[in-house]
Amino acid sequence: MDAIFAYGTLMRGESRHGVLAAAGPLRIVAATAQGRLINIGPYPAVLEGDETVHGEYCEFEDLSELLPRLDGIEGSDYRRERVRVVLDGGEEAEAWMYLWNGTLQDGPRIMTGSWRLHRGRALNPG
Repeated sequence: MDAIFAYGTLMRGESRHGVLAAAGPLRIVAATAQGRLINIGPYPAVLEGDETVHGEYCEFEDLSELLPRLDGIEGSDYRRERVRVVLDGGEEAEAWMYLWNGTLQDGPRIMTGSWRLHRGRALNPG
């Protein structure tokens, strides 16, 4: 099994979720990871940090075809790294997460750590 930690446009209900949905996730669970969430325009970015970032743990049987596609979507502004995430309920897991290659000066911090709350949406859609 392998997983993606989605914190922005790849989450359910967001503009790029179809990319993950088409790959057939085995499960999608609310989760958190450490970092610092910023707003860089029509989408968020995560920098390394010790704050809580809210997102989704998306587990797949095989990511060999999906990861190159996501790498292309995220582009050179992001780098893919393995991170520890905490799933809703307390279970810990590892997942791939895209981290921003820029700095805090690239956009304002999202103090809630949630792209959904920042956009006026529910933290965990039903």
